[in-house]
Amino acid sequence: MENTERKYLYHFTKREILIEHILPNLELKLSSLKETNDLVENKLLIRSLIANAIDVTGLFNYTDLRQEILYLLKDVCKICCFSDDYNLSRMWATYGDRHKGVCLRIDYEVFCKENGLKNNKSYLKKVVYKPKLNYELMNRLRSKNESNKREIIIKTIRKNIKTIFFTKHKDWISESEIRYLTLEKKDYCSIIESLDGIILGEEFENKYLPSILYQLDTGIDFFRIQALSDGHLLLKNIDVELQKPINWSKNQ
Repeated sequence: MENTERKYLYHFTKREILIEHILPNLELKLSSLKETNDLVENKLLIRSLIANAIDVTGLFNYTDLRQEILYLLKDVCKICCFSDDYNLSRMWATYGDRHKGVCLRIDYEVFCKENGLKNNKSYLKKVVYKPKLNYELMNRLRSKNESNKREIIIKTIRKNIKTIFFTKHKDWISESEIRYLTLEKKDYCSIIESLDGIILGEEFENKYLPSILYQLDTGIDFFRIQALSDGHLLLKNIDVELQKPINWSKNQ
């Protein structure tokens, strides 16, 4: 976990994904590197570059090594993407379904605690944007005695964690991305304790709000985005109690 005074993480998503997949268990789906939106970043060439960074000539078959790396990147190393601000028009247009979706406001410190950011198996870092990506310049891991192929690969990935997972081309800088990365084999991260607020897009249809409220306990702040003429997005607090039917409980 990086040393930061950041208060919130923001996760943009479509309305139907929130209602049908996120709220039932209050968890966010993790993705492999192959599923990211950066065509350079998700190319399978990375597995070869990682293999080249492992200086264990003669210990393993190179083809088998690449396959093991592919498995780890696809099925073990998983990420979830956040932004450090809600006032991002590109994110609302793309991931927020052209302002018809929502943005989840997540308490940074609470998220770190509930997802084990101190166990050396998970990371939460801000993405660095560069004009040129140099995956080929990975730090080499020299090892002559170890025979555990997977452990050597994990060590190499950790040694190059910033290059592999937290560096993107400058074309994506408007996403202002913060990434959660886990080296554990799991498919979701929890927001049960850390979900702090829900921001509705300007075009979010109120008829779907009861479906959100039905799945939430009290204590979550609700807001709506309003686009200003100068290009900024105004955050307006809304009273969701007015949307609830009398004596309505999800336990009924």
